[in-house]
Amino acid sequence: MAKSRNKSANITAQIYDGAVDISYDCTASGRCAYTLCEVMPPPEGDECAFKQYGSCRARAPQEESLKSLRNAITAELKRLEEEEENA
Repeated sequence: MAKSRNKSANITAQIYDGAVDISYDCTASGRCAYTLCEVMPPPEGDECAFKQYGSCRARAPQEESLKSLRNAITAELKRLEEEEENA
């Protein structure tokens, strides 16, 4: 069975003193569905062309990461609302 390939980058988001900071980290070339290397499939250890200093620079995985983060935040807000209603 083939390994599942990630379609999103790792994402870190924070708000500090009103400033929003979002960073997208590469998931590793062997697991990312958007890997772009000179030879496909990439040999073990090759770096993706979208990887820059450990960060993912491809738009599609960044968008997927933001959607996943939005879904996680929505679920957490719902959990908090339900917790408040049951209190």
